[in-house]
Amino acid sequence: MQYFLLFYFLLSPITSYAQENLPLYSNENLRELGTEVTILQDELGNKTLADVLRTPNEFKPAPHPFNGGYTDTVHWFRIILQRNADTPKDWILTATPGMLNDLRFYMPSDNGSYTAHLAGTRIAAALRPIDKKFGRTSFAVTLTNTHPVIYYLRLQTQSTSALNLSIVRPDLLTQINNQHIFAMGSLLGGLLLTTVCTLLIWNKDDSWIFTIFIGFILSTIMGVTATGGLVAHYLLPHNPKTVMLLAPMSVCLLTFLLTYFNTLFFDTKHIFPRLHWLFYILLGLSLITLLSIPFNLYITTAPILLLGKILLLPFELYICWVYMRMQKPGSQAIFYAHIFYLLSFVAIILALLGTISASTLTLANYLMAALIIFAYISLYQRLQKIKLSHQESEIRFKIAETMGSMAVQQNQEKSMFLNLVAHEIKTPLAVIDSSIQTLETQPSITQNKISTERHARIRQSIAQLNSLLENTLANERSSNNPFQPRITQFLLAPFIQQFFNKKLATNNLQILVGANCHCAADLTLLKLALSNLWNNAVKYGTTNTKITIKAQNTKLQNKLGTLISINNNLTSKEKPNTAEWTNIYYRGNTHSHADGLGIGLSLVKQIVHAHTGTLTCAATPSKKTNQWSITIKLWLPTTIEEKT
Repeated sequence: MQYFLLFYFLLSPITSYAQENLPLYSNENLRELGTEVTILQDELGNKTLADVLRTPNEFKPAPHPFNGGYTDTVHWFRIILQRNADTPKDWILTATPGMLNDLRFYMPSDNGSYTAHLAGTRIAAALRPIDKKFGRTSFAVTLTNTHPVIYYLRLQTQSTSALNLSIVRPDLLTQINNQHIFAMGSLLGGLLLTTVCTLLIWNKDDSWIFTIFIGFILSTIMGVTATGGLVAHYLLPHNPKTVMLLAPMSVCLLTFLLTYFNTLFFDTKHIFPRLHWLFYILLGLSLITLLSIPFNLYITTAPILLLGKILLLPFELYICWVYMRMQKPGSQAIFYAHIFYLLSFVAIILALLGTISASTLTLANYLMAALIIFAYISLYQRLQKIKLSHQESEIRFKIAETMGSMAVQQNQEKSMFLNLVAHEIKTPLAVIDSSIQTLETQPSITQNKISTERHARIRQSIAQLNSLLENTLANERSSNNPFQPRITQFLLAPFIQQFFNKKLATNNLQILVGANCHCAADLTLLKLALSNLWNNAVKYGTTNTKITIKAQNTKLQNKLGTLISINNNLTSKEKPNTAEWTNIYYRGNTHSHADGLGIGLSLVKQIVHAHTGTLTCAATPSKKTNQWSITIKLWLPTTIEEKT
């Protein structure tokens, strides 16, 4: 059985060509010609009808449909028609599709000669009103009697189209043409509507991909109107040269724009870098083919472009599949779009190879329209996803803004609370300090050594508590509103001498400041910084070690400023981590029992930065075991730069 099927499929084309020509029956309205047609090939293209008539035996059975594109070779078709006695005599011979360059139909006349009728895209459509009526390359045929009549058709075309010959009744062909015009109008209306919708989206999202997509739709419209004959019959009936350019131009533009669209939509440059160069090659082939049209080289470059597109198709489908697996927005719709594109491309290829009827090219137009619709859906879904992301970002921003406002309000309330608490604490501390000073004026108290020491400890504790409150309030104010120093130029030596003599007098302090050393700083903030530096030196320094304060005018990064340093010793088995000292709430591990909250040096750092200065802490080994020489330097410029 399998051998019989193989024999049947191998010999069925030969047996079909060997069948006798059947006459047209009265119940027939349309017949696609097959056995009625034989073919003769003229490779040089210099034969005339007289030459063909002298070689009737050179005609061979013609494949149906016949593919004669991409070549300058001339093909002669011999068509034998016959009708029965009860069959109407008026028929229309149609050659589809309509994008055939040069078609000449030879009809026998009563005197035995032949009359030539010219058709094709090289002929102005205005000279062929019959094509406008019936919508195709049409020739009126009248079978006056029941005898066989021989017609000749000469085909020479450089287009990509195949040739399909049919014999149709005029009334049926008129009806088919009207339906075709209606379907073509519906298709163009849908494409124009898609263009308008894309323009509306493009207005919301100014992106190159929408520009390319609109160009693709317009190129499709150009191709549909060109192959459907609308341009030739209604727009440019007297300009056949321009009409001939539209179809190949639309092919090149569609290939270029769809390839460019894929590179943008799938972001092949970043997601598929190894395949990205294939798209660039096809883009280059499309441009070369487009530029070859005016130089009559289209028949040479078009097959190369077609081969390149065929080779790229599997990679495009792979990219679509991977993109869909990644669940990107619009990936499913664009995958279906490429499926429809593959079907339309396969239909075109099969029509070019003569495997299927050339009328299937009309179906390819609708498949391309389906591709555009699904591509539009994918772009719309993608835009909606981006829009949703923007809305989510705006919502998150508003939430963050609201939470920030609430945090600011809470900080203000906390700062107000701390100010009230500090005021309430400072008031009794001031009363206590005043009472101690009053008691110290009495002779009985001054002569009692124990009472004097007790009063000194009380006053020292009051001073420490006041200092802690000032640091806490200053840190709270700086966290809400950064320090805005009021710069004053002054001599530093009397300022430091007066400050330490009045507040922190001690025999363990050494002040080394030049008499002409000047400084530019906020006096209040500088006092607060020096007070915290001194407190830390006393609090964490080794007992009975000398604290040295130096100051001099020096340059840092070519800027003149004032360098103030404070030095003392620290006892520690491990090298101190000075990088952490300016962190807020940091307290040394070896002095965790010391008073304070760990905000002193952090406050100094904020004050220095408010002056656009620098603060550094360094620890170097001392000669004594487990002792380190600690130096804290703060540099303030003589002229402060405003922060932006």
